[in-house]
Amino acid sequence: MTKNPPFAAPFALFLLALLPYLNTLGHGFTFDDDREILDNPLVRTFSWRGFLDAYNRPPGAKFPAGRPLPVLTYALNHAFGALRPFGYHLVNVLLNAVVAVLVWAATREVFPGRPSAAFLAAAFFAVHPIHTEVVASVIGRSELWASFFVLVALNLYLRSAPRPGAPFRPAAWLGPLLFLLGALSKGTALALIPLIAVCDLARFGRLRPAALLRHWLKHLLPYCAVLALFLVFFTRKNLPRGEEMLASSLIFLPAADRVREAIGILARYLVLLSWPARLSCDYGYAQLESVPAAVRSWWSAGGAAAIVGAALLAAASWKRRREHFFAVAVFAVSFAGVSNLVFPINTPMGERLLYLPSWGFSLFLAFLVESVFRRRPAAAYVIAAALAAAYGARTVARNRDWKDNFALFSAAYRVCPLSAKVNYNLGLECARRGMTAEALFHYRRAVEITPDNPTYHLNLGEALVQAGETERGTEEFREAIRLALPRVEEYAGLSGTLA
Repeated sequence: MTKNPPFAAPFALFLLALLPYLNTLGHGFTFDDDREILDNPLVRTFSWRGFLDAYNRPPGAKFPAGRPLPVLTYALNHAFGALRPFGYHLVNVLLNAVVAVLVWAATREVFPGRPSAAFLAAAFFAVHPIHTEVVASVIGRSELWASFFVLVALNLYLRSAPRPGAPFRPAAWLGPLLFLLGALSKGTALALIPLIAVCDLARFGRLRPAALLRHWLKHLLPYCAVLALFLVFFTRKNLPRGEEMLASSLIFLPAADRVREAIGILARYLVLLSWPARLSCDYGYAQLESVPAAVRSWWSAGGAAAIVGAALLAAASWKRRREHFFAVAVFAVSFAGVSNLVFPINTPMGERLLYLPSWGFSLFLAFLVESVFRRRPAAAYVIAAALAAAYGARTVARNRDWKDNFALFSAAYRVCPLSAKVNYNLGLECARRGMTAEALFHYRRAVEITPDNPTYHLNLGEALVQAGETERGTEEFREAIRLALPRVEEYAGLSGTLA
């Protein structure tokens, strides 16, 4: 029996990850693409000073700080294709396909005797619908680049340190550089060091703790140095600002309440990973909070049960083959920083945050399929193919929602009608299409959900004036000015200080 050529698996996975996203190549720019690409001067006229600005973010800039590498690639897209969306989407689709291959390579390095599990994990990762926000939205590229550099560095580490006590190879110095590039793409790349530790525990778990510690001291010090350097220069102006943090009401909760809510959101994430039928570009805290308190308690109880069950599964797997320990730990360490459990971030819930953590979920599925049907490999592949086909079909269908803003926010409204951001943006799109009555409805809903946002009142006032309700529109303008005045005074004070 002839063996498959060595490139067969990665080539098949590359194609598998490519196919579901081909229908995004004809899409336009959506959602925050306008802010970070169309309205970003660094994309149109990029310079090395601009590269530093993309890291430090000068006052008044709208794009996120600390992510200069994605901005550089947007500028390259602009240099070759101006603002034609095709090239921007093509880069995202290709990057996602490469990331899927890197997931396969890393899994194969940790479990060299489980090639079918490595392939299945990468296949589930390649087609999972939870990734559509990252791939179909151009600005999802920051997550793609961060994951790309994390996985390249991880694979390089796994190959350069294949056994305990292995000498430090010169090529391993590339790893810390890749780690830095990942961190300059998005902060989620900081999960690399714990991911390396998880991989080593899965590979060398029977090693004595002292020997494992010596191994890490030899191989991980350069990564820790890069981490320290990054944290020193990651100043407060790189962190999300007050206005951005207001997008998540979790920051206003006491720590215990925030953790309880975050555990409930974890349960929702796990449901979306398992059954991604209802996806949204924004979930909004008002939407998450809209369910009765008793139901939210059940969500929190479900999340807590999932955490306990995963910990028990990982512990049970530790003494045997460690596959379930690996799956749980990969999810845990890559999700911890965006979970709102350790510290609050500027969003309560977002599908983009599950991009790299979904590797752990895909591993769990792969090991489950392989173990349950180990004696019937044909049945295992039938089940796996059916699951991958279902996920792939859902991905293709979900991509259509990202065609333009009207389709995107209409789909989001069906899932999260109590998201102020969704209502406001759908109101904008309705107004652009001359759908005044619909625009008024959604602007009003946005104001009802978040009454202290001056922008919402301003747009509602404009829509009311266009509808002939001048007096009511004027009232909304006055309210917008009243709400915005403290911010104007604050900015004026800041301007005087800077002058």
